[in-house]
Amino acid sequence: MAEALAILGYQAVYHGLRLNDSPSDQRILGRAAEATFSVLPTYTGRPIFGSCEAATDMAAVFAPQLIGVYPKAKVILVIRDFEAWSASVEDVIFK
Repeated sequence: MAEALAILGYQAVYHGLRLNDSPSDQRILGRAAEATFSVLPTYTGRPIFGSCEAATDMAAVFAPQLIGVYPKAKVILVIRDFEAWSASVEDVIFK
């Protein structure tokens, strides 16, 4: 999905693989996840997603909160076969 968004012209696409290189993103997303998913304040998400034109992957966990903060955002729902998705994750992340 991140590659498709880049092809469509989105230049700053946040993908979960960025977490590998960003301990600060890991801490921010960890705190957000522990916050019982109350509305994600703009100032909480902005350090990670604020400079992005699109976000995939890890951002999906916070989709309802992000939509509340960015109500004019476009949302693309991707539905994949679990086995195909699992193989892809295995190939990209754990290889």
